[in-house]
Amino acid sequence: MVKCYVWSILLYSAEVWTLKVSIMNKIEVLEMWVHRPIPKIPWTARKTNEDVLRSVNKDRELLKTVKHRKMSYLGYIVRRSRYKILQLILKGTIK
Repeated sequence: MVKCYVWSILLYSAEVWTLKVSIMNKIEVLEMWVHRPIPKIPWTARKTNEDVLRSVNKDRELLKTVKHRKMSYLGYIVRRSRYKILQLILKGTIK
């Protein structure tokens, strides 16, 4: 249910995000913020993020999904003839 409602909105156009360290930290925090209420663990409970993930039988996968989408989009750009200038930049063949 989380993937259906939260991730679909969150990952909209994630392919073109610039992933800085601060953005990656915020993505990981959001993932834990979404998973913590599922097993009804209160915010005041001293549970580690790994304990929360174990209780919902999940791994950290949101950041992996964003990175996978970025790589898929890069492959799409490399294959398209419409993006010729980007292909030249990526290959380093501009003269």
